[in-house]
Amino acid sequence: MSVLAAISRRAMPALLAAALLAGAAARAQDGAAVAEATRLVGQMTLDEKLAFLDGDAPPAGTGTGVNACVGHLPGLPRLGIPPLCFGDGPAGVSNGATKVTQFPAPEAAAASWDVALMREFGRAMAEEQSGKGRNVVLGPTLNILRTPRWGRAGESFGEDPYLTAQLGVAEILGLQERGVIAEAKHFAANNQETDRLGDGPDFHAVDARVGERALQEIYLPAFKARCRTARSARPCAPTTRSTACTPARMRRCWRSCAAGASPASSPRTGTSPIAAPWPRRKPGWTCPCPAARARSAFPTSTARR
Repeated sequence: MSVLAAISRRAMPALLAAALLAGAAARAQDGAAVAEATRLVGQMTLDEKLAFLDGDAPPAGTGTGVNACVGHLPGLPRLGIPPLCFGDGPAGVSNGATKVTQFPAPEAAAASWDVALMREFGRAMAEEQSGKGRNVVLGPTLNILRTPRWGRAGESFGEDPYLTAQLGVAEILGLQERGVIAEAKHFAANNQETDRLGDGPDFHAVDARVGERALQEIYLPAFKARCRTARSARPCAPTTRSTACTPARMRRCWRSCAAGASPASSPRTGTSPIAAPWPRRKPGWTCPCPAARARSAFPTSTARR
């Protein structure tokens, strides 16, 4: 046996013990967060709970509804819950804000393969977003670049699931270090712009039908890494109908997530905001159609992969 192998064998128990202790500490932290959230919810009135489901700032075309927020949750001073101001986005402060920095496109930054650089990217993003009055960043974009014609290609990290996961987690950690919440988007298999919203009056929406292996190996790993490693806020609402976004799948895949790391529901998933496992829409946005008919009445253009 080589000296290196012998050292490795002796070090392995210590490494495993350290990993187990770190996992136990994370679970304890999660348990404390769940307990605190449960305590606060127990003190909220029904009206206060409903206000947290829908927000109070219908966004203008440039997202300047309340303090330049794209979405806004009012907060609850009597319980010490601060208001949340949501703002885009993955490539810098946007939504009509002025005097802002032109950040590198995340797709270009991803070509550096530099995790430390992306963490610094997150810190810088957080400081500028905070300066504009926002405390929730709608980013990073963890969707996989499936087609170069995708309108959000530049804000993604490219087509590689592992690289996307590593750089996405690094950016999220950078944002969190400066006291800003990261809302990774868009859960899940949101990979084209055509018909993604299902806008009225006909509500044509893309129906992304993704095989189980493709979901597990390509489209979900970055979201799992976000949840299990970076413990960011919930992913931003999915904006396409997708086999990835059923309540049963989300419960099964995300049971281990930290408190608050909950995918928002969307009428495009075929589930109602109340029936979905984590019932919250993007604050200030309204459902374009009754959720009950979302699955049956949408004419669709179907994307299979």
